[in-house]
This record gives sequence, structure tokens and C-alpha cells, in this order.
Amino acid sequence: MRAFAEVTEMKCCAALCLVLQLAAAPVFWWATADSTAEVLAAENAWQKAELGHDADALSRLMADDVVLTEPDGVPIGKTEEVAFTADPNTRFDILETHGLKVRVHGDTAIVTGAYHEKGTDHGRTFEHQGRFTDTWFRQDGSWRCIASHSSVPVPD
Repeated sequence: MRAFAEVTEMKCCAALCLVLQLAAAPVFWWATADSTAEVLAAENAWQKAELGHDADALSRLMADDVVLTEPDGVPIGKTEEVAFTADPNTRFDILETHGLKVRVHGDTAIVTGAYHEKGTDHGRTFEHQGRFTDTWFRQDGSWRCIASHSSVPVPD
């Protein structure tokens, strides 16, 4: 009789766990969907800040210790990226991203995608196309970029 009671208790516990998981699933889905939208909005705000030379807006999107790896492999920090954005001698004719995929893991999000940028920097033209990976984390309710890596395609 005691074994029957233990099995019944285990089945009840398993059923309760399943019910709780199913009840929490929509909450988790909505939280992930909200986070995905927020991270995509941050990505778009970054692009808008660069196009508008809005260094303050860009600065708010980055962690103070952010590391950005440029397409040529050179790592830079927040100071350099903000200065580049603020520089009136830099102009983008094209600055676009596409194929963005966001993966949210709690308070961390990874964004992968492709980019195309074209413009002038102190009279010298530039054009880059490639892939990027941005790593974001939620801090005090806002998403901040902690790492970004851009690369140009490797020729076949």
C-alpha cells in the first residue's frame, strides 16, 4: 500500500510540474518576444545614431567597456566609435543591415546579420559589406552592447 501511495504522489507531482510549465510558457514566450523587439530597436537606434552623427545616443547604447572588432580585425572601444560617429567629416551614403536574427538568453542577446555601408571618411571613400555579431546585455532595464564583431566575406 505504501508503494502505491508513493507512486501516486510522484504522478501528482509530475502532473503539477507539467501544469506549472505549461502555465509559465506563455509568460516566457512573451518575455522573449518583448526582449527580441527591444534588442532589434536598439540595433536600429545604433544605425540611426550613426546616420545622424548622434554620439550621445550611440554612447547610451554601449557598455563603457564595449569591444568592437572592425572589418580589418582592429579592436576599438567606445571612445573611438563615439568619436567616429560624432565626426562631421564622416558621411554614410548607405548604412543598412539585413537578415537579422536575435537569440535571447535571459539578460543576454546575440544578434547576427549582414551589413552594407558606403560613404566618405575625411574625403576618402569606403565601402564594406559583410557579416556581424553583436552581443547585448540588459542593464537597469536597458539593452547595452558589450561586444561587436564585423567581418568581410572571405573570397572563395
